[in-house]
Amino acid sequence: MAAIVEEYIDGLTGVLPGTRSKYQRMAAKHITPRLGAIPVDTLTRRDVTRWINDLEVSGKTKRNIHAILSAALTEAEKAGVVPTNVAKGVRMPSGQSQREAVFLSTAHVQLIADTVPCQYSALVQFLAGTGARWAEATALEARDIDLTGDRGVVAITKAWKRDRGEDVLGAPKTKRGRRSVTMGERLTNLMREYLAEHEPDELVFQHPAGG
Repeated sequence: MAAIVEEYIDGLTGVLPGTRSKYQRMAAKHITPRLGAIPVDTLTRRDVTRWINDLEVSGKTKRNIHAILSAALTEAEKAGVVPTNVAKGVRMPSGQSQREAVFLSTAHVQLIADTVPCQYSALVQFLAGTGARWAEATALEARDIDLTGDRGVVAITKAWKRDRGEDVLGAPKTKRGRRSVTMGERLTNLMREYLAEHEPDELVFQHPAGG
């Protein structure tokens, strides 16, 4: 089974190298360990169902992983290697987490902010106070944060992405990802002090060595 999946991914056309690498990592981590040793012509629908149900990932990630397997089996079916794609139409789990959600309190956030190296304290509080994703927050420039009012406004219009082994700036994944986020007064005051010496085109949150 592993060879069928690898052959499918290697044969993909019109995809970025970074996307191909992502598929290869997903297959190596989630498909090969459980299904890789099963001969493709003996793989059953029950095997696929048990495998997908046992994956300890989010519902969205399960669908993405299943899509890779199903697409590989579709190609195998077209080539006459298997009579049918046993992964096609397999019902996806509901995706509801079996673990109770855990949320940080204000005290928890402050404890983390006080514990990490001081240069990262503002980043911790910014992430907690805005809900921005890591790749969005670290892509912000000082001019993206309007601090003229009592409650600052963050314009999120870009995010870091991985392409060909390098980090590049691009638009958020979806149109809804482009948004404005209003900060509370406490965070606004913190960011006003933090950004006092930043140039408009300077990254808000940087590595100690820059960048």
